[in-house]
Amino acid sequence: MNHRKKIGILLLSSLFGVLVGYLTIYPEILGHKYVFSVGDPLFLTSLSLSIIFLILLFTKEAVFNSWKKFGIWYIPLAAVLIFLAPSSSGGSFGYSMGFDREAVSMFTSALFLIISLLIIAIKSWRLRGK
Repeated sequence: MNHRKKIGILLLSSLFGVLVGYLTIYPEILGHKYVFSVGDPLFLTSLSLSIIFLILLFTKEAVFNSWKKFGIWYIPLAAVLIFLAPSSSGGSFGYSMGFDREAVSMFTSALFLIISLLIIAIKSWRLRGK
């Protein structure tokens, strides 16, 4: 299978994750009154993945393979960190005592996006030199 087809499939699945995450953050759109606790991490992580897959769609296969080595270990590690984080920080009077699930998902998503962009930029730059 062509690498662009693989990236296209991954992009569609991450966009589906963005949609599901958005609908769980704002359930009133569907007429529900409850909120799933998985909404924020799913939305943020899927949004980061969608941005990266959209960029990778226009790169060479070597850039995708280079990024894939990073993504294969980072995405499961981030998922475990988000899963292990508490649902709320337990702070009182507006003071947070530590990282909650939303903060961990924001941090891991931002870190993933920054590192991925660096990997893609460096690998693309090196391939242009050849």
